[in-house]
Amino acid sequence: MSDKANQAVYTLYQQTVYALREFARNQKEMDKLESSYFRYAECANQDLRLRQQIRRRYGLMGVHFPKEFVSPEMAKKLSPLDKTNSGIIRDQLKLWEVLEEFLTVSGHATYTQFRSFLSELKFPEPSAQAVASAIKTHPEIFEERLEHGDKLISLKRT
Repeated sequence: MSDKANQAVYTLYQQTVYALREFARNQKEMDKLESSYFRYAECANQDLRLRQQIRRRYGLMGVHFPKEFVSPEMAKKLSPLDKTNSGIIRDQLKLWEVLEEFLTVSGHATYTQFRSFLSELKFPEPSAQAVASAIKTHPEIFEERLEHGDKLISLKRT
């Protein structure tokens, strides 16, 4: 074998060893980043869910919203959470969304208890038919049952 051919084989050998080591390092790094990527995706999904929940509750709670726990930096990220938008967000809430939030914390309730909750938060009081319609429109979320002669509303158990 000529010197040039020998040198070429040696150089290819060295470069291949380097590439194999680099490949192994890269695989280790990718394995680390893979878990980070999936964790980031989980955090991003949770961020979206929490933003939606906070926005909904901001519109729902109005003056009862705990603004003292919202720093200026957080307010920018949660935008728009200011006094001028609470009414707009409130107007965008559907009756079934309000009912879902209420049942999330109360477990179950009668129509009267739900309407009392709305009154406490200064919402216009809906008719019993409007509440019944909201429940029937979303059978995947709500269920009704009779207990001691009272019609109780609750969230479906999943």
